[in-house]
Amino acid sequence: MITQKKTITLKLNFNRLKNGFKFRFENKFYFKQWFLIFKFGKNPDLKSLSEYNQLVPPKDRFWADPHVIFKNNVYHIFFEEYIYKNKKGIISLIKMEKNGNYTKPVKILEEDYHLSYPFIFEYENQVYMIPETHSIKTIQIYRCTEFPEKWEFCKVILKNIDAVDSTLLHYNKKWWLFTGVKNEQNSDWGDLHIFYSDNPLSENWISHQMNPIITSKKNSQPAGKIFSDGNSLYRPAQTSTDKEYGREIIINKIETLNEKEYSEKEIERIKPWNKKIKGIHTINFENEFTILDAKWKKRA
Repeated sequence: MITQKKTITLKLNFNRLKNGFKFRFENKFYFKQWFLIFKFGKNPDLKSLSEYNQLVPPKDRFWADPHVIFKNNVYHIFFEEYIYKNKKGIISLIKMEKNGNYTKPVKILEEDYHLSYPFIFEYENQVYMIPETHSIKTIQIYRCTEFPEKWEFCKVILKNIDAVDSTLLHYNKKWWLFTGVKNEQNSDWGDLHIFYSDNPLSENWISHQMNPIITSKKNSQPAGKIFSDGNSLYRPAQTSTDKEYGREIIINKIETLNEKEYSEKEIERIKPWNKKIKGIHTINFENEFTILDAKWKKRA
């Protein structure tokens, strides 16, 4: 006689075998790849992602974390380019005209360690970048010496911090640094921390007294530049599931931001537009141009 306990054990073993076979099958015949999508328009159109134009990398790499700055009548798209065989990310650039014509990507920044999420900002007529450098436990800034392709190391602004997707905001005469800080309990994503300073190049950032602000992987990690509609501020955040990193983007309206308080409210979700799309985790909007990254499952 088969007992209930044995029946449960058999079902568990069968499910493990089935999931293991599915995993091996998908890895052999399919692969997941991040690519970029973009659209021109006065406001971000988040309801028709299927109509966006695509920038698709070769099969040996992915493109993710797009950030854009509009200068000299050209959109300069900075992004992580990850070549699988090299096992690390570099920062690359695509230049795009208003008619949608664009250049081939060129490498503009590479280190011995992994780089991603190239947050771009301007300060005192100078262009700077904060790429993600969590593998060396720093937040550091690079200065553009000849726009847009030549960059040099500027300084470390925070040390001994395992931070991801650092995002600056200039608001109420202060600079606010939003970043995901990893710890032993959340190795797959970062708790949201906020630091503030009077100068973005400062080495003396003050930790917000509410840190960590958010600890859930459903709404903590930054997902692009904080933007304004003229009245309110909106913070994009990544949301992940147990099965999929970077599954969706949540747009949060910032309701309170000062040295003692922070609060926000979810107002919208950006979701994959069909079954082949497995994730979306960075969005940026600049001068009537919206760009996101997306992850799809393709045949190998």
